[in-house]
Amino acid sequence: MRLYYFPTAAHHPLLLDDILFTSASSSFCIEYQGNTAFGAWPGDLIIVDTSISPNIGDLVLCQWHDNHQLMTVGNISIAASESVAGVVISIIRAHEKLRWRHGDTRLSDLPCTMHDGLITNSHASYFAKVSGSSMVGAGICPSDVLLVDRKTPPQRGSVIVATLNSVFVCKYYDPFTQVLTSANDTMPPYQLKDGDDFIVEGCVLFSLRRVRPVGSV
Repeated sequence: MRLYYFPTAAHHPLLLDDILFTSASSSFCIEYQGNTAFGAWPGDLIIVDTSISPNIGDLVLCQWHDNHQLMTVGNISIAASESVAGVVISIIRAHEKLRWRHGDTRLSDLPCTMHDGLITNSHASYFAKVSGSSMVGAGICPSDVLLVDRKTPPQRGSVIVATLNSVFVCKYYDPFTQVLTSANDTMPPYQLKDGDDFIVEGCVLFSLRRVRPVGSV
């Protein structure tokens, strides 16, 4: 797992906006309420860019009347359809009890940036890039970017980043039973033992999936 700490004020800050989209003026977000067929879960925040022309293989948001649906572009007729509202750039999933109510909103109309809206403790937060498949059942997949907050205390069932015997791990954590659990049926729970070198490095607030690359992280 690769970590990316927020730089100090003396450096150019690493902003979520730089990772999630290319232009706030041409992008909007919706709270997704569809099925899980395309890697998005109900309640996820979908970032859509209206300035990008869809290509074959792109994930797009289609709109019919008041209904939204995700679709993979399989032919030119779909890409040119008037029902295509835009190309999906990023998907954001909350892993703590944090919710958003943006509705169907242009990012340029929000009172703050996505960075300011999602990050409350900049000096205690960092990014971690995921490797491995131990948390796929929680919707955390390889190459996803985690937003981790050191100040949020872990509760039973929190998703955490920790070091276990000098190895970075991302797991469900129960601080009462001291058990680490994967969201993958092929990986058994791990009971922490005396002698384990275990340090909680923070709680995962959000996982970010870039469906179409825009940033460099």
